[in-house]
Parts: sequence; C-alpha cells; structure tokens
Amino acid sequence: MPSNTTITFLEASNNQRLTKYFGLNETRTYPYVKNVTSHEETIEKSNAGLVHLEAHIRKHAAAGHCLLKGNLKRPLVDESRAGLTD
Repeated sequence: MPSNTTITFLEASNNQRLTKYFGLNETRTYPYVKNVTSHEETIEKSNAGLVHLEAHIRKHAAAGHCLLKGNLKRPLVDESRAGLTD
C-alpha cells in the first residue's frame, strides 16, 4: 500500500505573487514578505498521487503561491514563518 507525503505551499498575506523571474538578461528573486499563510496538501506516493501533485502545483501556481522546500512545524495563518521550518 502506498504511503503519503505532505507538501506545503505559501501564500503572501498581502496578496503579492510569490514568484521568481528568470529572463535572458535579468533574474528577479522572490519578493520579500513578512507574513504568509500555509496550505498543506497530502499526496499519495503512487501514479495517481503524481497526477494529483500536478493538479495542486497548477492550482497554487495560478494563485501566486510558492512551493516550500521542506515542511513547517505547524500551519501558518497570516504570520511569519521564522523558526517554524523543519
């Protein structure tokens, strides 16, 4: 039976898009934001889970959220993530 994994997306509390930009002549980093809200998604480690992962990535990317590398110690709602990453 496949196991599950949790992935976390972050949303800027000021509705700013959390995106990087890579161009031919310039690169822009993620914008600096203080407070974020987290969104956790549980993904099954299977072929079907991979399809769901793609859907979650597309949905959150369209909303301007970024994928967090790693996980948080607890969900966040309009607060700083300082000291709360594993």
